[in-house]
Amino acid sequence: MFSRRQFLAALPAACAITQPSSLIADLYRPKLKNSKDGSEHTFPLGVLSATGRLVDGSRGIEIIDVGADGAAANAGLKAGDGIIAIQRKFFPPYSTNLDAGLNGPQAMLAAAIDSGCAEETPSLPLIIFREGQREEVEIPLPAASAFSRKFPEDCEKTTNFRRAIENWLIETQRPGGFFNGGGGDARDYGSPYGGLTLLAAGNKEYLPAIEKCVDRLMQEYIAKIDLEDIKKGPKNWIASSVAIFLAEYHLATGDEKVLPSIQNCCDILAKRVSPTGTMGHHWEITYNGGGLTIINAHAHLAWALAAHCGCRIDQSAWVRSLGEVRNAMTRGGAVGYSSRAVGDNDAPTRTGGMATALTVAGQNPELVRPMGQWLMAKNNRLRHAHTNCSMGLIFGTWGIKAAGGNRALVQHLKNWQPYLELSRSVEGPAMFFPSKRNFGGDEYLGLQLMGNATVGLMLAATENNLFVLGGRKKKWLVDS
Repeated sequence: MFSRRQFLAALPAACAITQPSSLIADLYRPKLKNSKDGSEHTFPLGVLSATGRLVDGSRGIEIIDVGADGAAANAGLKAGDGIIAIQRKFFPPYSTNLDAGLNGPQAMLAAAIDSGCAEETPSLPLIIFREGQREEVEIPLPAASAFSRKFPEDCEKTTNFRRAIENWLIETQRPGGFFNGGGGDARDYGSPYGGLTLLAAGNKEYLPAIEKCVDRLMQEYIAKIDLEDIKKGPKNWIASSVAIFLAEYHLATGDEKVLPSIQNCCDILAKRVSPTGTMGHHWEITYNGGGLTIINAHAHLAWALAAHCGCRIDQSAWVRSLGEVRNAMTRGGAVGYSSRAVGDNDAPTRTGGMATALTVAGQNPELVRPMGQWLMAKNNRLRHAHTNCSMGLIFGTWGIKAAGGNRALVQHLKNWQPYLELSRSVEGPAMFFPSKRNFGGDEYLGLQLMGNATVGLMLAATENNLFVLGGRKKKWLVDS
């Protein structure tokens, strides 16, 4: 007999299978729990519209939430049930080990949903454990194509997924221009990634939404930069992410109105680099002067892109900051937390960001190569990036393409197919799929926004539009 503990797992809450009139109101939100110690992992169950939970060694998924009128609910599943087999094949055990990635029940469930939705009569045959008894359940699934053999190329499912994400971003954009993420300064860091997702689509029809976000970010924060006082203006997180977005926007459209804002972002970031190359969240060098290299990685990417826009880059600040990054690198190629905390824990965003920045700048291939090798060797860790697992996958994907090209990128995206499938909602857009550890930063930024931006930017990575994705043609969007 299977013990109750053996098949703990979680599925995302359900959404209506019919097309919603408002994605803001109807997009299902998984009931996720932030487990900082990794003792449990809650995650969405894709188009089943439910949330599940797994613990170390579990051979089944415990359902902890079922959405009204979703596929799981309509098949009679309920919270407390445990999924222990699919098509009479029992799950391998789940592991909390970061290097195990999604191997185990999650990968098996995702593959079954992907193929099941593409059947002539879409369904998912399960064996569940309920109140001490096994039961067989057949869940009708919403019809959808499967990921193609050539994925991510020539894939109808990928195209439809991206369009749903882009439509969600357009529909949920706030009247003032920000995208529908968190409150306070979270919107100012998160909104550039929503804008980048639309920009990567290469669709001119999205320009009004992109421009609205551009204008708001410049007015709300960049206009407050005072180069005579480094304590004024946005945090380094915001200054760098906005500069990355504005630079990509300028390179795509040739719009010169953003150039002064890009320059101001670059200059304030340079002024906040310490004599030893460390940087902090804001003007102060945090952690008793140790700083954190995630800010250096963001700054370098902003500077590298801005240089392609014709902006002036403070070479002294670049060299000092790069020195701190060098000193923080492990022998394996990972960029550590700082030169005082060298290691590969939570390293995907730092490593991917620096690999991308140096490639965009055309510099230091001797550093880019080991960074890319680490990102591929530790590919299953890319969601584990301190508190922002979304940034691990976004920057990690960019870094893999920058360092390894399309061959490495395709291998990476194929490895993350289970993540993509279980993130896919029945309404079309993406749900947030969390790390096995801390994802509090993504909660702060807004789970729906970061979930959609992450999947959208990953799926756009095979196209050479954005400069972070290998593009080198200016005004590519308006001249196409």
